[in-house]
Amino acid sequence: TFALESVNQFSFRHAAAIVTVSDGKRARLVELGVPRSKIAVIPNGVDLEYWERAQCDNREQAIMLLKHSGVPDQSKVLLYAGVMNPPQGLDIVLAMARDLQNRGVTDIYTVLVGDGQQRQALQRLAADQRLSHVRFLPQQSRETVAGLYGIATAILIPLRPRKDTHTVPSKVFEAMGSGKPILLSATGEAADLVTNAGAGVVVNPGNASAMADAASILCLNSDLATSMGRSGKKCARERFDRRILNTRYQRLLENVAGGSSDVHDF
Repeated sequence: TFALESVNQFSFRHAAAIVTVSDGKRARLVELGVPRSKIAVIPNGVDLEYWERAQCDNREQAIMLLKHSGVPDQSKVLLYAGVMNPPQGLDIVLAMARDLQNRGVTDIYTVLVGDGQQRQALQRLAADQRLSHVRFLPQQSRETVAGLYGIATAILIPLRPRKDTHTVPSKVFEAMGSGKPILLSATGEAADLVTNAGAGVVVNPGNASAMADAASILCLNSDLATSMGRSGKKCARERFDRRILNTRYQRLLENVAGGSSDVHDF
């Protein structure tokens, strides 16, 4: 609305500094007339110390949770954990699972953890299509999710095609921090990040067959999956650990408090 746009423009003009979470969002602000010198890019990230501890502490609980849901021991697990709403495009995950089932794959299980607007519809769809290797788990604590990440073969991060391609979901950073490969269905900065970090496999949104191909590759080639997981964790440790990001914020605030008008390098 006009009123909201006016508030935004007033805020942009009078702010000493503006922080965005991606280069694309900074570019958009520059297009709107905000001086590049007053815009810093500090991305979201992951608390590696907490995440590593939670993975270890909740491993056995996660193993039992999968066992009780009917996932056999030694199975490969493709894990999605998060909200089940339209933007996530989880119908493509079920299409991927159907593709794998039609190929006769019996040792790969797709596990979806969470709640949301589409959960019941997705469960009905999975039942109607007799997807025997799909499991739904209710929303879990953050600690339990960390444990599940720790025992998963790969982390699923699907996104529907959208205009805003400058947002990187927080799940990307958590997956990288877990040391597990990512199977990402997206375009834009999230896809660029995963590709450039060597942290997983990226496919175009909506391509269930490509997702099934990528899932098979990650589940069959443990060396590749391990290598991608390590690359993602290395990137998370070097660039996206919350301690590093907190230091960047602190430096930014100190410079602004000291009267600096150029913060774009932070």
